[in-house]
This record gives sequence, C-alpha cells and structure tokens, in this order.
Amino acid sequence: MFHTLRHEDPVHWQPEPAPNSGFWAVTRHEDIVRVDRDPETFTSTRFVNLEEVDDDQIRRRASILELDGVRHRALRGLLQRQFGAAVIGQYADFLRGLTAKTLDAAFAKGSFDFVADVSADFPINVLARLLDVPEGDTQRLIDWGNRIIGNTDPDYADVLLDSEESENYRHLPFRSPASLEVFEYGRELARQRRGGTGTGTDLISKLVNETPRDGVPLSEQDFDNYFLLLVVAGNETTRHTISHAMHALIQHPDQLDLLRRDPSLIPGAVEEFLRWASPVYHFRRTATRDVELGGKRIREETRSSCGSPPATATRRSSATPTPSTSPGRTTTM
Repeated sequence: MFHTLRHEDPVHWQPEPAPNSGFWAVTRHEDIVRVDRDPETFTSTRFVNLEEVDDDQIRRRASILELDGVRHRALRGLLQRQFGAAVIGQYADFLRGLTAKTLDAAFAKGSFDFVADVSADFPINVLARLLDVPEGDTQRLIDWGNRIIGNTDPDYADVLLDSEESENYRHLPFRSPASLEVFEYGRELARQRRGGTGTGTDLISKLVNETPRDGVPLSEQDFDNYFLLLVVAGNETTRHTISHAMHALIQHPDQLDLLRRDPSLIPGAVEEFLRWASPVYHFRRTATRDVELGGKRIREETRSSCGSPPATATRRSSATPTPSTSPGRTTTM
C-alpha cells in the first residue's frame, strides 16, 4: 500500500468516518522533510497523533511533542545533554553488564519469549537507571506503558479508546486512566528530589531543579506530561525496535551472518534497524495556512501527522525503483 501511495499519490487525502474529518497521507521523503523543517506552516501545537482534540484537551495534555519553537527547544534542552554521547558514554560498563545479565537470564530458561525477556527487560532497566528508580519498580513501568499505549487493545487497555467510557478520561494522555498512576508516581519522585544541590544527575532531578533556558519553570502539569512521556517513549520505542530488528535478522539470516563476521558493520546496522522497525508510526502536523505540497492544496487547519510506517518513504528519488522489502521513513498528514 505505501509503495503504491509513494509512487502514485504521495500526498493522498484519506477520508475518515465522523466525527473525524480525514487527513493527508504524505509518503515521499522530500515532502516529509519539508513538513518536518517548517513548523511555522506545519505545527505540532494542534496535537501529534490522529485523535481529533479540542483546545481544552490540548491545553491539559500537551507535552514537549506538542510544542514548537522556543518553548520546545527550552524543554528539550533540560535533558538533551543527558542523552549526549559524553554522558551516555559514562553508562558503557553498565549497559554491557546489563546486556550480559539480560541474555544470561533469558538463555538460562532454555526457551523464552524474546519480547518479554529481552526486548522489554533491557530498555526498562536502562530507563530505571536514568530515572534512578528502584529496580523492583521496573515491571510497574512496563505495565503502565502497555496500558497507556495499548489503548485500542482489550488485552491491555483499562478503557478502550473508542468506547463511551473513554470520554471520562478525555483530558488524560491517550485517554488512559493509567496516566493518573504514572502522574502520582512521578510526583512522589519529584517531591523527594526537589530542592537538591543541583548535583543530581538523574532525569527527575534535572527536571525539578533546573529552569528551562526560556526562563519559564515547569508547571506541575508540564512535569506530569514530561515524566509520562519518558516512561512511555523511553520504554515502548526501544522495545519495538529491538523486537523488529531480531525478527528481521531471523527472516534474513544472511544479514545476521554478515554482522557476526564483521562487527564493524553494527553501528550502521543499528541505524538501519531504526529505519526498518519504525518504532513511531506517525507524527501529526496541522497546516497553519493554505499551502501547496506535492501538487496538492493543503487547507489551513487541515489535520496532519508525520510518522514512520516501515517499507515506505525513502531517500531515493521518485524515479528510482525501490524494492518492496526496503524499509524507510514516511509521513502521514
């Protein structure tokens, strides 16, 4: 489907049943880059997923993802250095030890569930270290992520997204009551670490004891939504990528053998795993003015989103054939 869209209708209008109003599906790389690099025309502030929300929901649910410009950069800057090469390099021994521990525990079972025992276990322990939370709380973090992200899956959701009951939680992220539990947990961590000397290096200490570069301190709501984003995105996306990467290597054993024979290829392979797995399927953008994109007229306030389903938009030109198995980036608008 995405191959067809990219080559035949790269800016495609996708109608939806009421109460939704439809969206533009943008699947060609150059169009995606244009949208990503022009937040004044294609804003994130009207929300970044396909759910249609009103102004009150946006005000109460907005995280760093739903910000553009100065405020986005200011909130991002609070933790950006913590994810830089210099700081991450300090975790090298911990990460190698955790890798060995995770795999040893899985292999000791004889047969095991790779997603549960490796893909989920590894990133949540990294997140726990970055947040400086007790190791015994990691399963709670996993469960919260499952319940929040799985809001359309009856096996995980407390309240299904499309149910009437979800209206009771319309002001919570993902309309999930599990968000309240995450907020409560994060607030207790913040209470314990607020007012420190500034030497705390965990992410919570940075959020509660430092002021964003725009001079506007985080409100309680800012902290709630920032913390929930760390718990969900820091867990779900890495688990998704590890799982899809392993599945791809099992399906393509020649590539697995290539990496075993030449480990110097692994850094590039990691980038390809991210492209192949596409752990985030879409990011919405909304047009702030009438604009032409890919030969189509996009009207002001038209709902939009940008994302990454696998095997879609690549950096190749539209005249270059792309194998259907080639993964890539895409945007839906």
